[in-house]
Amino acid sequence: MEEMVERWLIANGITYRRADDMETRLDFYLPDFNVYIECKRFHTERIKDQIERAPDVIVIQGMGSIRFLEALVSRAIAMKATAA
Repeated sequence: MEEMVERWLIANGITYRRADDMETRLDFYLPDFNVYIECKRFHTERIKDQIERAPDVIVIQGMGSIRFLEALVSRAIAMKATAA
């Protein structure tokens, strides 16, 4: 799942760092937005502890959610490009 998210971050030119090596131990950090992303295939009991590690966390749970968010981000960037 993380690889899918990483591919669409790259494809859409979104600056990110793999956050799993940082203090938060979340999957991604988006410095331009000061937002973290945590990917989960399904709900786990430890998600509460994980999202408490940072003030702004997007939790993507499930493959359908990843596909939706990818389409949403791609369309938003395409609309921004055509408006410019």
